Amino acid sequence: MLTLVLAAASAVGLIVLALIGLGSPDLPRGELDVTNLLEVIKISLAVVAGVGGVVALVIAYRKQRLAEAGEAREHTKLYAERFDKATDKLGSEAPSVRLAGVHALAALADDWPGGRQMCIDVAASGCTP
Repeated sequence: MLTLVLAAASAVGLIVLALIGLGSPDLPRGELDVTNLLEVIKISLAVVAGVGGVVALVIAYRKQRLAEAGEAREHTKLYAERFDKATDKLGSEAPSVRLAGVHALAALADDWPGGRQMCIDVAASGCTP
């Protein structure tokens, strides 16, 4: 709703600026003939189409941002699951399982720049007896 109000206000503001810059039009006083009435309708429809276009662009932009945020959350969830599985292996009694955990953390550190240092710290602490 706020987007629609902002788009309408922007359209009105642009029209006012155009009228100020170009000067007010000479409209006939009294009754409009068919030609002038059609011109007014044409201008009105153009303004409505412009406002609709702006609203459509804003909605598309918001959908794109929401989709990107959802994708980022999914990536973070995937990294957290991989981190959890790899750190579980570090607590194993078997040395080969612990080594697999270190390798899994190294691969995760390569894929996850935001958690790279955390993976390195955990892997380093998992290697010490």
